[in-house]
Parts: sequence; C-alpha cells; structure tokens
Amino acid sequence: MIVRAGDSEDSENGGRPAHETIVVRRHRLGRTLGLFGAGIVGLLLIALFGLWLARKPIANNFIARELARRGVHGTYHLDRIGLRTQRISNLVIGDPAHPDLTARSAQVEMHLKLDGSAEVFRVVARGVRLRGQVIGSRVSWGEVDRLLPKPKTVATPFKLPDIAVDIADSTIALRTPFGSLGFAVAGQGNLTGGFKGRLAAASPRLDPGKCALVDMHASMRVSIEARRPHVIGPLTAQSFACPQSRIALTQPRLDLDSDFSEAFGSFDGKGRLSTQTLAAGDNALANLIANVSFKGTPTSANGTIDLAAQKARLAAITANATRLRGRYHLGAGKGDLALVADYDASGASLPQSMASSITGPLAAAATTPIGPIATAIGNALTQTVSGFDARGSLRLVNFPGGGAVRIESANASAPTGARIRVAGRDGISYYWPSGRIRVDSLIATDGGGLPTARVDLHQPRNGAPFSGEARFAPYAAGSSRLALDPVRFAAAADGSTRIMTTALLDGPFKGGRVTGLRVPIDGRLGGPGGFAFGHACLDTSFQSLSVGAMRLGAAKVPLCPLSGAIVSQRPGGALQLGAVANRLNPGDERRHGPLGLRQVAHRRRRADRVGSLGEDQILSAGEQERPFRAGGQRHHDDRYPAASGERHAGDQRGHRSSSGKRPRTCDARCARHSLRGDGFPAG
Repeated sequence: MIVRAGDSEDSENGGRPAHETIVVRRHRLGRTLGLFGAGIVGLLLIALFGLWLARKPIANNFIARELARRGVHGTYHLDRIGLRTQRISNLVIGDPAHPDLTARSAQVEMHLKLDGSAEVFRVVARGVRLRGQVIGSRVSWGEVDRLLPKPKTVATPFKLPDIAVDIADSTIALRTPFGSLGFAVAGQGNLTGGFKGRLAAASPRLDPGKCALVDMHASMRVSIEARRPHVIGPLTAQSFACPQSRIALTQPRLDLDSDFSEAFGSFDGKGRLSTQTLAAGDNALANLIANVSFKGTPTSANGTIDLAAQKARLAAITANATRLRGRYHLGAGKGDLALVADYDASGASLPQSMASSITGPLAAAATTPIGPIATAIGNALTQTVSGFDARGSLRLVNFPGGGAVRIESANASAPTGARIRVAGRDGISYYWPSGRIRVDSLIATDGGGLPTARVDLHQPRNGAPFSGEARFAPYAAGSSRLALDPVRFAAAADGSTRIMTTALLDGPFKGGRVTGLRVPIDGRLGGPGGFAFGHACLDTSFQSLSVGAMRLGAAKVPLCPLSGAIVSQRPGGALQLGAVANRLNPGDERRHGPLGLRQVAHRRRRADRVGSLGEDQILSAGEQERPFRAGGQRHHDDRYPAASGERHAGDQRGHRSSSGKRPRTCDARCARHSLRGDGFPAG
C-alpha cells in the first residue's frame, strides 16, 4: 500500500489519512488461468468445426454400428446430415435379393429431447417398397421391426407410429392368413390422425376359411382418424364363393364407407352392393342391388341388408321382383350364412311339378260326382300358383352340406282374387338338399275360386306326422256342392298322419247324379305305407241316386275294403281301389221290385286314374251266391263259394252278366257286388 505525501491522518479512520488512494496489483497466476480458458474455448470451437466437417463419416460409422448391433442388413447413401433434417437415398433394408424395405429417397426430420435422444416427427418418402406379414393381431415388417420400438409383449397389436408422413409412389405388399394383398398409397398427414390420401388395393385370391374372394381390386380415398383408417370407394371382384355351402356371388361390387382397425383386422361400416347373381343353397337372386352395413372381421361379420332383385328363387318358388329387408350373419371362416328378413315378392309362381301334385288328383276325379268341384278348385289353384304377389317374413340358414328356409308368415294374393295367408308358430320350412317340407302354422285360403278354409297344422319336426284341424266352408261349383265336417289330423305311431272327417256331396257323374251323399273319411297319409283311406267298412248313404233311367231314394250303402283299404297308394306305386258294397238297401225297393237295380260297373283303366265310369258295362245283379264277372274281370267273394262244377261266363257285347246258365236275381237284402280297380262308381 502506498500513501501519497500531503495527506493527513484521520483519527476516526484508524489514524489513516482522510484522502487515501489504494492501489492493488494482480497476481500473475490469475492472468495465466484466464488466458488458458480462452484457449480451451478456442480449441473446442475448432474441434466442433472439425467434427461438423466430418459429420457424414461419423454418421456413417454410427449408423453402420447401430445396424450391425440390431442385426439389420442395410445399404444407403447419406445425402444430408443435420441436427434436424437428414436425407438418405437408395435405402435397402433386409436381404438384398428380397428386401423388406427399399426407398428411392427419404427425408427424416427429428428433434433432440432433453435426455439427449432424438425423436423422428416427420418423414418424406418417395419410391418406397415395403413388405410385411400379418401374424396374429399384428403386422411384421421383417428386419424393419428391429429398428422400431419393441412392443411391450408379443401379443401387443400393431400400432401406427406417431409421425407425420408425406408419401408418394409407394407400395406395400402384405401377406395375410387369407392371401396376399397389395397396396399403393399416396398422401400426407400424421399416421395417428390427420392423414389423407389415396389407396389402391389388389389381391388375386383371399381365402378367409371356407370362402374365397377372387381377383379383388379397390380404389379408395383413405384417411386416418384417432388411429382408425377410414376408406371410401369401390371394391370389385370376379367372384365370392363358399363351395361347400353353395354360396356364390358373381362379379360383386361393393362401394365401401368403412372404418378399420390399425392392423386392418376388423371393420365397421356400410356400403352399396351390386352383383349379377347371388346363390345360397337352393335360393338365388339375379341383378341384385343392396344397401348393407357390416361389422366384424374377415372371417365373421354381421349387419343389415336392404336389397332388391329383378329375379329371385326361394326354394321352388320363383319371382320376377323381390325386396328383402333384415339382418344377416356371414361366417366366411366356416362358410355359413344366416338371414332374418321381411320380403315382398311380385310375379311369383310355383313350378308345374309342385302344382300338379295337387291338381293331378283333382283332375282325375273329373267324371265323379265331385268332378265339377275338383275341376274348379284345380283351375283356381293353377291360376293362383302361376302368378301371385306375396309379402311376409322369413328365416334362412345355409351351411356346408345343406340349409333351410322358413316362411314364418306369408300374405299371398293373385289377380283372380285368391288369397292365401300363413301365420303363427314356425310357418312353412323347406330343407335342402333333401327337399322336405315342414308345416307348423295356421293357413287360411279364400277368394278366386279357392275354398274358404282355415287349416291349423302342427308338425314338431321335419318328416314327422301332422296333428291339427281344418275347417272348410261349403263349396259349390255349378250344380255340385261339397261340405266337410271339421277335418282332424292326428299323428300316428308309424310316422303317418291320420285324417278323419265326413263329406256331404251333391253332384253329377257321367250317366247320373247323386244328392246327399254322405261318406265318412278315415285314412292315413304319409309314413311307410304312403296313403290309404277306408281301412274298415264305411257307412255311406245318399238321399237320391239317378243312373240312367233308374231313380233311387234315400239309401245306406255300407262299403268295405277288399284288401287293406278302399283307396291306397304306396310310395312310388300306382293308385289302388277296391271295395265291396254289402247289404245294399235302396229306399224305393217297392217301386223297382226286389232289387230292380241295374248296377253301373267299372271299366278297367290305368290304375293311377280315378273316377271314370264305363257306360258300356252294365250288370244285372242276381243272387250273389257265386263269383261273377264284370267287364271281363273276375271277382270272387270267398264268403259265397261257387257251386262245384258250375261254369261262369261274361258277355260284354250283350251288356249282361251271367253265372252258369241261370240269370242272376237277388232281393235287396242279399245284394252284393265287388268292385276293384279304378272305376269305382260314386255312392
């Protein structure tokens, strides 16, 4: 410390001068340290500048070491390395012969995080070719997976990366358990939400189980919202078929509007479907257009459908136009289809073979007293089933090996005014390939020449016998009238259905007329024996009977079967008819003598035709103690054996019959005659 001269000391300042100047001299070590620090900073700046100049070789070495550490084969060319933007070209990842990823050029933009790591936030790519494979619920991209963040578990599904992309001229080849898919993608935006672009897809064949989509192509707008890809656009194919289930669509086109999961493993959307033909078992639609919704996976989907078709076939029923509205399930993995829908069909018709099974027996009765009624009902049925409109509800199931359609309700009407209604319980079911029909419903008919009827049938299962009841209003056609008691149906132990009623008939037949003909009906239908009526004797009667010049009043005519049943037909066999009229008791016996009856016999015809009368075979019945011939056909009643050595002959030319040489006479109490074949005279 130096004290300048002339300065006085101040006692209050410790004896120091009042105006003192202090000079401090720095130590040489401090200056040296300062100069060293400045040198270090300069050296660092020079080193960093050198590193910046050498950044590409360092980056190359770093990338090479990182690829080697992760076991990734890769080649590339670094075009630019920056703190934020990196550019690379001619990138190849994976086996050079079959690379998992190639890119003509890519620009990667990233930012540094506080922990020193880098995070990619944007990628601009051109000419990218990416190959992948769907494994379970995730997608594997080969060796590219080793460069991506590892999932928490093996089962962790694929997630879209949270990065923005700008993609053009880029394609993806994806192998799935259902077949190969190819995509072409172009667009911009964040892959977790905000991406918008175009997507084209194609596949030679997709086979998700027991069904196949052949030659599929799609061109759609694609966007991603909340990690869910959304596509809008058409999807076409050459065919979609499930051969084992007989399900097939020809040249389908589906205009999609659908959301998908991140890995395209599930979907939820709607669309408009059009196809040339759609077949499901024994059912088919042509020129179909439908609005559909769908939700599910490639192997199982549910949804709604509202379709219109120009031509339709439901089992054996065809229609010119059909509308269906309902819900469906399509199990492409198992090849099954289920549909619950309301239908509306116009110009519908039944095949001639099905109609003839009903009208054929009616036509065969044309020459019997029921002939006019049978003809009228047959004509009404023919006109009704050849063109009618119908609406109602149905259920359809189709699966490998078969299926069924159930008409739960039907309201059919024909231009003739005929109406048929089906409602209640299970309705009418048709099964394929067996072709069987099950009826378990209420059926009502009226108008257009059809009988007014209400039929309640119950059939617990396919092929089982019926039970129930049918009520028919009296039916008249011309001078004929038919009335039926309630018709009762009862299931029998052998699988047949027993039918019981009583018919009351007025009507003409060839050469005569009957009024008040009462015929009890008790028979069996179905089962191993086909159908048969009249197993026991029937107490038939009439109020009046006219045959030619003969007139009879009220009489009872007990009819007994000759063998088994009066009328019978085994499955696939011919119609058989045979009956015995026992103790004929005409009411005007006094007017015509002991019998006075010239009995109209039958002419033998084909066994499957019923009701013809032979006008040229007239039998004068005598005392029936012996067999006799009628129309050249030998008839014999074992309860009245022939006398030994007697001769029996019949003469058709003279319209008479004889037993031996003596004309046959008999009173009303013993009169019997046998009829066999197809010409059973009514009454």
